[in-house]
Amino acid sequence: MIGVLAPYQEIEKIVDEVRGEVKETIKVSKARVANAVALAEELIGAGARVLVARGGIADALKAADLDGIPLVNISITAYDVLRAVAEAKKKAPRVCIMAFESMIEGLDEILLLIGEDTSVVTLREGTKIPEAMAKCWEDGEVCFVGGAITCEI
Repeated sequence: MIGVLAPYQEIEKIVDEVRGEVKETIKVSKARVANAVALAEELIGAGARVLVARGGIADALKAADLDGIPLVNISITAYDVLRAVAEAKKKAPRVCIMAFESMIEGLDEILLLIGEDTSVVTLREGTKIPEAMAKCWEDGEVCFVGGAITCEI
């Protein structure tokens, strides 16, 4: 079985599209960073031989000892971030990218192209996201670009 830890429903839709092309059973669990390791252990207990995740969830799984189960990281490209920033700039004069380190690799160079009206908050385990967002709001209207938790808030 392939275990997929998905932070939002769009990933589940993508998995549904590939199910017919893969011989293995695919089980999707809705996950957040806080419960990712526990859900991964449940999937492994149910027979998962490989795990698939992205962003902070993938980071949490890499840091955990998961009995050598392979982890496939769904990478987020600089192009993905650029596309999201372009959309955000249509909504507010400033953009704040809030993401885990694995999601923002290589953004330093891109930020030079995007402009001074875009900032980055690097999330780590224990980051209080609402407080970090409030700090970004202090300088005026801003549109946030980030993962599932940022979008929920």
